Amino acid sequence: MSKEPVAFVRVSDLFNHLHDFGYEREQLLVKAGLTEEVLLSYEERGMVSAPVYSQLFFSATSLIPEEIRQNFWAGGFSGRAFHLTAYAMTTAHTLRQALQRVHDMHEMLHDRYPHVSI
Repeated sequence: MSKEPVAFVRVSDLFNHLHDFGYEREQLLVKAGLTEEVLLSYEERGMVSAPVYSQLFFSATSLIPEEIRQNFWAGGFSGRAFHLTAYAMTTAHTLRQALQRVHDMHEMLHDRYPHVSI
């Protein structure tokens, strides 16, 4: 997995998004196997590693019931295809590469063919 860091603001966004679904920060930390102290150290640096962010994101996904996740989490793009797409994006080295990977995945899985470009 990419060694590129993810801005901590993305973690904050994830917590806010989960809060909208009625879940608290502590629930996600327990599910992801992280402590508040570890999270605070990332927050102080302003960055979190891609593997840690991925663990938080997938843990958040597993907290939300399937019927809600299918309709409201990541635009209804859930299950194995979503996990593969999320992995492909978080390991990309550039925004262009991330968008190309999402485009390729979407093209393989759906009848519609969106064109994503920079």
